[in-house]
Order: sequence, then C-alpha cells, then structure tokens
Amino acid sequence: MVLVQAEKDLRCPQKKIRLQRKLGGRYLALGCGRSATYHSACEGLQCSVGQEDQSPQAWHGRPDPGSLESQR
Repeated sequence: MVLVQAEKDLRCPQKKIRLQRKLGGRYLALGCGRSATYHSACEGLQCSVGQEDQSPQAWHGRPDPGSLESQR
C-alpha cells in the first residue's frame, strides 16, 4: 500500500521507488529525485497509509461508508 501511495505522491513508477522500513510502521519512499515519509496502521487485515504529516486513522474510528458522517 505504501508503494502504491508513493507512486502517486512522488509521480514516479513503482519500479523506480525504493522503500526503507523505519520504526513504528513508518516508511521512507525514495524515487525520481523525490522522497516522502509514510505512516501505516493495520487492524486485522485492513490497513491504511498516510504521509507523515497525515497520521492514518484506525479503522474502528472511521464512519461506515454509507453513513452521513462519511459524506462530509
């Protein structure tokens, strides 16, 4: 998931991106002269990824997809 997000953020093909695993579910993505740091969080088999300044929200804290809260 980190690689997929880094491809979009870095505007770089996945095959040119190198990931470095850091402590605490963090990853550093390097590619095409750019870099970004990501946080990852998993609960069971569901995971989320966000850039370092956007900490991912745990799945149990997210509203249901069809709820009014999720449409805001």
